[in-house]
Amino acid sequence: TCFIFATKLVMGHVRLEDCTPLQAPQYAGQQAQLAELLAVDMPAIGRRE
Repeated sequence: TCFIFATKLVMGHVRLEDCTPLQAPQYAGQQAQLAELLAVDMPAIGRRE
């Protein structure tokens, strides 16, 4: 689900690009907004490098 993906995103286990539905053209605006919000470099919870 999106909630589980978002949790993994915050934890640094996945990347925004890993969300297949956001790659659809109709979600380009939402993807751009999320990318802008996530561009701020902050430590993730349990980030895997």
